[in-house]
Amino acid sequence: MSLQLASQNILDQAEEALVLQYKNIDKIALLNQAKVLEAFRTHRLSEEFFAEKTGYGRADAGRETIDKIFASVFKAETAAVRLQIVSGTHAIACALFGNLRSGERLACLTGRPYD
Repeated sequence: MSLQLASQNILDQAEEALVLQYKNIDKIALLNQAKVLEAFRTHRLSEEFFAEKTGYGRADAGRETIDKIFASVFKAETAAVRLQIVSGTHAIACALFGNLRSGERLACLTGRPYD
């Protein structure tokens, strides 16, 4: 048996072994899609919500609606979704700076949170 044929045989076996996992992933994706679409319908999302109103985020129905949609999808009390947060580290920093007062310290029992 040639090396190329043996490699193809191994790939075919691996794909066959993963068929059920792929079906399960597809099923979960469809359930999540239905959850998101239901949240869109519940909160009556429309294209007008994606345009900025004042530039300051005050009385911004779009921002409030997107927050409600995320809270519904993730079964949370509230959510704050902002395009200005660029990474997970940025989000953590915002949360810490927003909750720690000047001079307060954060105690981390498992070591330094980041380098």
